Amino acid sequence: MIGVIADDFTGADELGGIAIEFGMKVKIQTTFTVDHNADVVIIDTNTRSKTTEEAAAVLNKLLESINPDVFEFLYKKVDSVLRGHVVVELSILLDNHPKKSALLVPTNPSQNRTISNGVYFVNGKPLHKTLFADDPEAPAQASDIYSLLHAGKEDDIVILERMNRIPKEERKIYVGEVTNGSALNYWADQLDESIIAAGAADFFEAILASQGYSQIQHSERAISFGKHNTLFVCGSSLSEPNRIAKKLSTKKPQIIGIEIGDENMDCTLQAAAQEVINYFKTTNYVILSVKKDESYTSKDIQNIPTWLASIVQVALDATKIKEIFIEGGTTASEMIRMIGWSQFHPVNKIGKGMIRMQVTDNLSTFVTVKPGSYKWPDDLWRQMLGIQDNP
Repeated sequence: MIGVIADDFTGADELGGIAIEFGMKVKIQTTFTVDHNADVVIIDTNTRSKTTEEAAAVLNKLLESINPDVFEFLYKKVDSVLRGHVVVELSILLDNHPKKSALLVPTNPSQNRTISNGVYFVNGKPLHKTLFADDPEAPAQASDIYSLLHAGKEDDIVILERMNRIPKEERKIYVGEVTNGSALNYWADQLDESIIAAGAADFFEAILASQGYSQIQHSERAISFGKHNTLFVCGSSLSEPNRIAKKLSTKKPQIIGIEIGDENMDCTLQAAAQEVINYFKTTNYVILSVKKDESYTSKDIQNIPTWLASIVQVALDATKIKEIFIEGGTTASEMIRMIGWSQFHPVNKIGKGMIRMQVTDNLSTFVTVKPGSYKWPDDLWRQMLGIQDNP
């Protein structure tokens, strides 16, 4: 069984989709439970948005509950542009495996995210000159790897050019440069039992291929839209609820935009939850979002996932919602934990980085999570709208 530790739910979701394409049985969890029926167990720690101290405590507690012999191979999923506590979490893994080193390959060349000469590029531009510089939670202020990792050259971090052999010095973190898919394959072939592998989705895929797993052709299970309540939760700063509504215009969707920062947020949240419940009496499609306002404080922004989660929890208690689509990993993770769901069975892949999961704790509900920077696939709209051409 392969084990994956992800620092947010969209990362767990994305790797689950890759494993499905390799014909593997996948379980996604927020609380670790040994599942011998699964080929891959992916654990979301939800540490990316936490403080360094909180993230360290969560990961240490998780590792205390895991028998290292349970997994034949362990992969640490990190953000592809190195947001979060990457070095801290890898250091904790090395504390638990002191005889090993770590190979970090965070790039996704399939999305033109690469590392060359110690600099991170997105579509050929240095990271800090892209949209990631405007991320409200973790703006990219640099593009060199040491700065992105909040580390210096004197730390136990070594950047390796492609075709370099991994020295495998104990407790070192090696960062493999990647400009294309063949470089990913090169690093995947270098792995052995002395190395902890870490990185983004493309590296995980390359590792599975290197270990002899083959991608399979499979028919995706159709989603039965129209007869059941469907809720979109737009929690990412990049969400565009009006665009979703335009796609669904023939279905008469309802948009609920909440204003945050009110003096009495409890009343605001209760009113929004009641709107969701009431709208589902007349339509099967409701879009829940936050009204964008430049006056919002950083504390307001940090609270958005919790506020949205509280609205959905109330709505679920009052009405049946079969399909929930969530934009934003932090929002998804907060919502799932607040509701009390902990086990998910991936059903089919929706698009890159997106899988539809059946909630094991509530078999009548399905959840699909999308990273904020990704786009919903056109196939989804064709299924929902029952049309042949792109809307």
